[in-house]
Amino acid sequence: MVVLAEELGKYLGRTVQTPYGTPAGKLIGLDTNIRNEVTQINVNQASGELAKYPIAQLNMQNGTIVLFPPGKDEAAD
Repeated sequence: MVVLAEELGKYLGRTVQTPYGTPAGKLIGLDTNIRNEVTQINVNQASGELAKYPIAQLNMQNGTIVLFPPGKDEAAD
């Protein structure tokens, strides 16, 4: 999935959710490549820890960022 920083940047400061609707933390940063494509996101968890998740674990649904567990795409294939 290719997502540009401009598309995902508008979600900075918003809550990232799990597929079950529980909050995973707040989106506080984006890591991009030279083409300005997001490669991973930085999430500030409730515990205060910084977590980084690859873009492959994300899905945007109805204006909300949903974080899927690792291996979700592999299991579907």
